[in-house]
Amino acid sequence: MHEEVKELPSRYGILLMFIPVGSIYIMNAVFILSYHTQKKNAEVYSFISVLILLFVNVLIGYIYIKLADDLQIRKMNLVYEQQLELCERHKEEMEISILQVRDIRHSMRNHFISLLAYAERGECKKIIKFINDVMEEGRLKPSVVANTGNIVIDSLAGYWRKIAEKEGIEFQTDLKIPMKMPFKGADVSLILGNLLENAVEAARKVEDERYIRIKLKYDRKNLLISVENSYTGELIKTKGGELKTTKKDADNHGIGLASVQRTARKYHGSVAVDSTVSKCFIVRVVLYGK
Repeated sequence: MHEEVKELPSRYGILLMFIPVGSIYIMNAVFILSYHTQKKNAEVYSFISVLILLFVNVLIGYIYIKLADDLQIRKMNLVYEQQLELCERHKEEMEISILQVRDIRHSMRNHFISLLAYAERGECKKIIKFINDVMEEGRLKPSVVANTGNIVIDSLAGYWRKIAEKEGIEFQTDLKIPMKMPFKGADVSLILGNLLENAVEAARKVEDERYIRIKLKYDRKNLLISVENSYTGELIKTKGGELKTTKKDADNHGIGLASVQRTARKYHGSVAVDSTVSKCFIVRVVLYGK
């Protein structure tokens, strides 16, 4: 029932059950042999054997929990690595934008000199034509998708928008958040990163209308996250009613809605899935700050 132990695959838990079951069988055999053996101190030897078996069982359980802790650390390290990679891309985008602004400032001086020369000669038509040429050829296309000041969210939005546009997916953002929030960057990265990855995976399978719409709103120390995307086909659910990933390599491609829900519970939040609208899938996450 431990949260970190739940992260391990269920087959490990089934295999672990063979250890106490086998120990019970061995203990029973030791007791029977001790009962039928008339040697001196047979009961003492059997009691010592029981203590050793009990110690082995406790030790294996301890190692099992440590393995679960190690798995959790490795998954969090994966999230941190993805976050650092996104931040690096975001930094590169910011540098490109700064260089573009510098280039425009440098070019504007030459443009003004040309405009001043036309104005001194009273050539209004050439001024109009020159301005139109500058507006068409020198139009700045910003490479930064989101500029809220929150590096984690800006990086995620920028990265997944580029991926979506390569797949022909319309990507819309509505971000109303401050630079700082009372939530760990790794937790926000895990939640939003997984939701956007799942949204891109689902939207790229749609043949006609492909879209992803994300909304983030920060209000009274609470964060509202909504990710809406088009999808086709049927959703795969487990026996417990939870959505199941369709990725072949699920361990290295997101951690799934289950981990999103566990992360949301850290902030007493909730995750709601809405698939009632045809060909529309919506996930809403609420995180409550202190």
